[in-house]
Amino acid sequence: MLNRIFRENDLSPDLYYKLKESIEKQDNETERTEIIDFLEDLPYRLRISATMYLYKDAYTNVQFLYEQKSDNFLAWICPLLVQSFIAMDQYVYYETDLINDVYF
Repeated sequence: MLNRIFRENDLSPDLYYKLKESIEKQDNETERTEIIDFLEDLPYRLRISATMYLYKDAYTNVQFLYEQKSDNFLAWICPLLVQSFIAMDQYVYYETDLINDVYF
């Protein structure tokens, strides 16, 4: 669909990639929200087990999380994690920004 819009409206490549990134981010956020809602509806012990299974890659690849011994903590924090790529020459945040996120 986006490719058709790109061709029909003669969008710049820069705008095309920004739109594509925005759409993918929105789709990922929707999927993430649906998973969190599903997990919250499970009984407590099943929620812990399901979360540990679903997010095994996340907590085994982030040293801070891998060193945690509490499945309860991992089951709480892992669904909140959002993967993003930040280039070497980009700032994560500026000194005057409010800090709302933690980066690993």
